[in-house]
Formats: sequence, structure tokens, C-alpha cells
Amino acid sequence: MGRGRVPCPSNFISLHKLISLVIVAASLLGTSIYAQDIEGGTGVIIAPPKNPVIRRRSAPRAAQQSRSAQSKPPQNTGAANTNNASPLDKPIDHGSAQLITSVTPKSDERTTIAQPATSIADQVDEALEQGNAARDADPPRYAEAERAYKKAAALDARDARAYAGLGNIYYDQRSYAEAENNFRLATELDASDADAHRYLALTYIKAKKFREAEQSAKQAVRLEPQNFYGYSALGWAHFRLKNYPEAEAAYHKAIALSPQTFGLYSDLGLFLAQQGRYQEAVEPYRKALELNAAYAPALANYGVVMQKLWKLAEAEDAFVRFLKANNQDSIKTAPVRSNLALVYYHQGDRVKAAAQWEAAARLGSTSPLDRAGQLIVKRRHLDARVSLESYVRANPGDENGWLMLGDAIAHGGDRKLAQKAYDNAARVAPLTRGVARPKMM
Repeated sequence: MGRGRVPCPSNFISLHKLISLVIVAASLLGTSIYAQDIEGGTGVIIAPPKNPVIRRRSAPRAAQQSRSAQSKPPQNTGAANTNNASPLDKPIDHGSAQLITSVTPKSDERTTIAQPATSIADQVDEALEQGNAARDADPPRYAEAERAYKKAAALDARDARAYAGLGNIYYDQRSYAEAENNFRLATELDASDADAHRYLALTYIKAKKFREAEQSAKQAVRLEPQNFYGYSALGWAHFRLKNYPEAEAAYHKAIALSPQTFGLYSDLGLFLAQQGRYQEAVEPYRKALELNAAYAPALANYGVVMQKLWKLAEAEDAFVRFLKANNQDSIKTAPVRSNLALVYYHQGDRVKAAAQWEAAARLGSTSPLDRAGQLIVKRRHLDARVSLESYVRANPGDENGWLMLGDAIAHGGDRKLAQKAYDNAARVAPLTRGVARPKMM
């Protein structure tokens, strides 16, 4: 098609309709922030929950036996264990007395002394110890730990520690539904267990039960106000409920308690960016990257913030660093590649923009802007215009769509209509007003 005025098909947006979309566009945000979902939904890398505490009520059985034998070692009165069975496979003895052979100080005559059976409380502790040891093994023996904690629960169904232990191993294995059930039981049986409340909040977040997560996190910070994980969980729950002031307040408390935790700053930057407070988001992201220069969520989101502030060189740098720090063929790089392509496009680098759009599409991106961008760099401006008009109808708050639509229209020679598209972009993102358009048409 020549470079004269392009006929306006009936499905193109009219000048009147294009102007009418401005009012809608001005009230909406544009490109969505790329949010990485790490443990608990937040950018904070959560430490594993602590093992149940052991609190023996009497001396361990081995110590009792040692004190019973006075001058000679006891005779082995039981059969040797030749099948290497786990202690967890032994039947539980609730009431029989244990017979220990010893020698009295006054005589060499052997005497059988009846010792009281190990208490139920001690048996629970032994099972918990076995579960903790199996969980702490390298690699963890989760099946063995599960049997041990279930044994503890069978011995005493009112002991919250058994359910906390089960919640721990399910949380470790990302079996969040099972973790939620057991942490909830643990908190019902022992309302003072801050760790169980904290990880219950995190499992609720995984299940998108943000109201429940908020309540559990509040209990955790009430019980342990010096533990920053509780404030992190509380802040993330508030964020997902769009309670932004409360989310920010919780994260500021968490940062005060743990100022070296880079994920806290990255999350805070995300809270601000999702509200369109891009300039305020810059400092938290820079602090996160100061603490961990390769932290992927901060790099990706900082790049988006720089893109929104129209600092394209800084955006390019952040996106390129993200790609260098991650597997180039990972699907999670697709949205970053799409944004990097937009940066190259607005800078007028047709070749680099095309390469990133093609890579994003290969990795599964379905963004309409990827396809429209490829059409533009291939000089298929009429097809690009049709695609972009459909896009801005559905996404009137994305300045990139308006700018690219203006470019496609300008190629057809209708500068007046193209300017209306550019004006819409400026109403959505004032920093784009008057920016030079790429000379790649």
C-alpha cells in the first residue's frame, strides 16, 4: 500500500469515538506490574517454620535405665532387633511395666525391679523428636516425619504440637491445603503459638483467603511483635484486600525490624506502583537492588516503574539485567521481554524490538501489543491499526496502546486523528506528552 491517505474502514474508531474514550482512559492505570509470587505470595523469602518444642516431664528412658544399674551392666532380656524396623513401626505400650535387671549394692544376687512405664507425655515427646529429626535430615524424610507426628497426635489428640509439626512438613512440601488444616487445629488447641498463626496466615494467602490471613497475621504480631514475618504476612493480606495504607504501615514496621531483608523493600515498591505512585516506588526498589542486585522481582518491577516514568534507558538496563540473571528460555521472562520490546520500540530500535516481541511470543506471551508491535515493525500498519483499536477499546488506560495506535494512524496520513491518540496517551501518562515518536515506519 502506498504512503497516501489510508481509507478508513467501517470498523476503525471514528474521531468522535476516539475523543470519547479519553475520559475513560484518564481514570485507569496502564501496563500491569509484573509481580513475582514467592513463598507466601510475597517477595519475602520466608524461613521454614520451627519444629515443635520438646518438653519432657520425666527423664528419658535411657537415663532411668542407667541410674538403675549400680555395679554390673544389665543382662539383655529381649530379642535382638534384626529387621532394622523403624521405631515408628513398634506398637504403642500404654500401661505395662518395664522390667529392668540390676544388681543391688549389698548383694551380687540379681533382682528384678519394676519401673513405671514411660508416660504418655514422654511418648509424645519421643514421637515429636523422631518427627523433628526426620524433617531436619538432609534430605528431609517427610514420610517418616509425617508418621511420627501422626503418632504423637494419636497418643494425645489435644497436643497442638503434633498438628503444628504436620503443618510444618506439609508447608515445606507446598501442600498448602493440608498445612492450613493442621495449622488451624494447632492454633485452636494452643492460641499462644505465634508460629502456627503466622504460617496459617501464609497458607491462607496461598489459598487467596485474605480476610482469614489478615486475622491470623494480627494474632501472630500480637503474640510476637518483634517478628517481622508476621507484619509481612499482615501487609500482604492488606495489599491483596486493597487496604493500601494498612499494607504500607505493616511493611514499614517489618522493615524497621529487619532492615536488611530485600524482599520487604521490593514488596513495598509493588504496593506503591500498583497505586500509580511510581515516583515513590523508585526508592524502595533501589534499596532492594542495593541489598540484592540480582533479585528478579525487584529488577522486573523497577524496570516497569522506570518505563512508566518514561526513563527508558533505566528501564532497559533493569530488564536486560533481569534477563541476564534468569534462564533465557524461562516462561517467566516473557512479560519482561514484552516490556523490553516496548522500550526498544519507543527508542526507535526496530531490530531489537522485533527480536524481543518474537521471543516473548515463542515463550507463550499472548499480549495483543506483542502482535501489534510485530505488525508495525513489519510495516503492516493497516493490520496493526485494526488490532490496536480493538486493544484500546478494552484497555483505554494503557498509554502504550494509544501511542502505537497513533503511530499506525500517522502512517496512513491522518495526522489529526493520530494526534488525538497521542493526546489520549498523555492524559493517561502525562510524561508522554510531546515525546518524539520512533522513525521506523
